[in-house]
Amino acid sequence: MRPFYQGNRPRPNGARALTREDTYALYEAMLDNRVSDLEFGAVLLAYRVKGETAAELAAMLAAAHRSFEPLHIQNGRDHSRPVPIPTTTAPTSNPT
Repeated sequence: MRPFYQGNRPRPNGARALTREDTYALYEAMLDNRVSDLEFGAVLLAYRVKGETAAELAAMLAAAHRSFEPLHIQNGRDHSRPVPIPTTTAPTSNPT
């Protein structure tokens, strides 16, 4: 994973965004379980602090789409539909 973070060290005005190619490769490696738990956590923490750019999110989505298994529905079974399960992040502080 070293090539992804080697040039992205903290700077006075924050970290720079990864290129689309680097973001795609990193997210693909994360989805394929080719990063350690420690590296995975470090990436998530870094994005929590830095935030994602639109280009990084697009690259992550492209990598995710590549990893999706097609959903096969039998002919004549219109009632067989996927059920979306939304998720959210709970607030981390008490707004009192």
